[in-house]
Order: sequence, then structure tokens, then C-alpha cells
Amino acid sequence: MLDNSRTTSPDEQPLPKGAAAPLPIRNARRRLATGDSIFWREVGDQRPPLALLHGNWTDGSEWEALMAAYGPYGTCMAPDLLGFGESEAIAPKGLTIAAQVAALDELFRMLRWDQVWLVGNGIGAWTALTYGVTHPDRVGGIVVMDPEGLSLRGPAAKQQRRQLRAARSPLALATITLLKPLMGRRPSVQRTLALRQNLRQFPQTAQLLLRSRLALAAELLDERLQGVPFPVVLLEGEQLDPITSARGDALTLAVPHLRRERLQTGDRAFWQTEAPAIAAQLHQIVAPTP
Repeated sequence: MLDNSRTTSPDEQPLPKGAAAPLPIRNARRRLATGDSIFWREVGDQRPPLALLHGNWTDGSEWEALMAAYGPYGTCMAPDLLGFGESEAIAPKGLTIAAQVAALDELFRMLRWDQVWLVGNGIGAWTALTYGVTHPDRVGGIVVMDPEGLSLRGPAAKQQRRQLRAARSPLALATITLLKPLMGRRPSVQRTLALRQNLRQFPQTAQLLLRSRLALAAELLDERLQGVPFPVVLLEGEQLDPITSARGDALTLAVPHLRRERLQTGDRAFWQTEAPAIAAQLHQIVAPTP
């Protein structure tokens, strides 16, 4: 049931005098058959519907600026994935991407969304693409940014995994704490400490990314995306770090008909800082004019 609503401008600033107020963002929550509880934000009342799936170190609130900008074009919603934000998982240590997909499918069926466009960032992109593989007949298309869930090789991928493991390791953190007066200004130390803070706030992300090789391999996307019948679009900024570039290259290999769009922006979170332009672009992708 929808339980409350609020009005927000895309950049969370007071609206300029004479500007039209954006549509209100409504909050909602449902209890699923598994006992889990899923929370989402929703705006607009026109089709086709758009579902926005958040990234690694955040929840559905990361899309609020984009939702406010997209509302006039059509219906969109941004759930907190199970175990994130205000969505509750009754067995958080057993979360998988498959469990996230099952929760979303139950929610979409409750809402009577027979077909949906998905937009995903990070683990949200992993979830969106897995949903498409699992329910291709219910997907109009998928737009992703910086997608997780692909096999990556090379020094950048190895370094990222080492940093994640170090940030979760009590021994590594004790060593960093002891040597911080000597090493505290090093970029690698700063990144590890920042990751540690993220892991404390979003332990489910570490659980999804740092599973055993066997458990992780069972949900990787590389060989599962061949032949998907719906369009897949990758949005990227102008300046890519090595790991983001590697993810884009891996997705390009996995999806032969991938449309890879480079945006004229250096901001990593361009869907937040340039919400009106991205909303208009998404609408053109979802419902292109003849």
C-alpha cells in the first residue's frame, strides 16, 4: 500500500519562482510471500513503467533526483533491494541475486506490471540483467551503468577484490590502524578505510561481491546474456576508471547487440547531477519518437 508522499525538486533545492512543481514521490511497502518486506519509491501515472535499481553503496534514494525529473514522462519506481535501506530480508546472510530477482518479480506482478523497463547501477545492473535473463518476456529493455556480475580479469579487477577483502579483514584493518600515522595519507589506505565505512553501512554488498568462487560463478552473467531478445543500453561518462571501463568491455562481449552510449559528462553519478537531461534520454530510449 502507498503510505505517504512528498514533493522534491531534482537537486533538492527550492523550486525557482514560477517553475512547475514536479510530481510527488510516493513511498510504499509490501510484505512478500517469503516474509521479506520490500520498500519502494514511485512517481508518475503513465506507461511504460520504469524500475530503477540502485548501486553498491546506497539504496533507492540515489534515484530521487532522476525520479522527480522523469515523472512527467511516465511511471517510475525505485525499490530498496532486499537487505538495503528500508527493505527487510528475514535471512540477510543468505541473500543472492536470484533472491533479489524473485522479490522484484513478485512486486511487479503485485503491481500488475506485465512488462517493465529496468535501469540498474552496479549490483542493481546485475540484478536487472539477471531479471531479464530469467523473465525475458516481461522486460521491454534494460539500461545499465557500471554493471557488476561479469567476469573481470587483469590488475584492476584483482586490486579491487584485494581492497574489498582488506576492508573486511580485522587483521588488515588492525595493521592499517597501527601504521596509520606513517601510511594514513596513501591513496590505497584512504580507499581501504572508505570501503570499510561502506561495508559497515552496506554489508549485503560485500556478501554479494565476496562470496566463494563457486557461489559467485553460479550467478555471473557472461554466458547467460547471449541472445536476449530485448535492447540493452550501457550509459557511460567521458572519464572512466579502469574497473568501470573493464565492466563495460565485458558487457560488450556478453551482449552482441549492446548499444554503448558515451555521455559528455565527467561526473560518475551523472543520473543525479544531470537528472533532467538523463530523464529525457531515458524517455527517448524507452519510448522513442517515430
